[in-house]
Amino acid sequence: MQLEFRHITLVAAIARSGSINAAAREIGLSQPTVTAQLARLERHFGASIFVRSATGTTPTAFGEHLIRSTRHLAPLLAELDEQLRVKPAGNPASAGNSLRIGTDLSPLTAGILAVLSRTRPTVRLHLRGDLDPDDALVQVEKGHLDVAVGQRLDGEPTASPHVRHQLLGVTDFKVMVGSDHRLADCCEVDLAGLHGEKWAFPAHVASPRHAAYLRALQDLGHHPTVIAEVTELMVHDLVRSGIAIGLTADPGPVSGVVQIPLTGRPLRARHLLTWQGDVLGDAELSQIELYARDRLSPAGHRSGAHPFG
Repeated sequence: MQLEFRHITLVAAIARSGSINAAAREIGLSQPTVTAQLARLERHFGASIFVRSATGTTPTAFGEHLIRSTRHLAPLLAELDEQLRVKPAGNPASAGNSLRIGTDLSPLTAGILAVLSRTRPTVRLHLRGDLDPDDALVQVEKGHLDVAVGQRLDGEPTASPHVRHQLLGVTDFKVMVGSDHRLADCCEVDLAGLHGEKWAFPAHVASPRHAAYLRALQDLGHHPTVIAEVTELMVHDLVRSGIAIGLTADPGPVSGVVQIPLTGRPLRARHLLTWQGDVLGDAELSQIELYARDRLSPAGHRSGAHPFG
């Protein structure tokens, strides 16, 4: 990990506001994401940056040193970022030479990038893959991103009057187990049948997404024992080896992993595309919708449907 502009901005906002919640509102991120990023910074430096209390946050001695050392950088970098940021025009065909895309590592990301690469061969696509869906929405609203691709648990709020949304599909969450797991041959499984199992959840660098999965399972009366919060690929490795089980809303097959529906289909994911104004054209949207429909259907996986050719 390297110190980045967003880290400097985060520390400066916390120091200025004296509160994690206030800093989150100021920089347009959710409170869990700010907390997670701060914790990661502190692990990187091996020292606490702030002391938390009921009345707010106070810099430690190390925090004071970090704030003093970077104080002059934050406004300079913010000004440079504003000067260099490409402002997309209303007509997609005449948009700038860069398109900023955020994702929570949605299974649709690669295919949507392929569509945009084909429809905009001269445009540079800049992808951020470290965002929680809430944060991606805020970044699009603030104009820091042009497009966001992500998934939300069914029932989570998605509407915003300031941006445009398109529902690309809805899929059921399924339990992932290794091919040698005791449940591998089951047609479906009740949450009660998962008592005592160890879970692994995806947790990319600054996302509290796994917390949403935990809350959803707890709301259904299941209290999972989580032994790993790791990358999605590592989740698959742990499941494949029989060390843990997982949860997925991606119907795509994974070698050595069996996906089992939950009884009653109690958890569903809504796959969403969010964008500013007229950034995306009708033809692009039609191609993205067609790709998403194929990608999220079992038939699409069997036929190898994809947007790359």
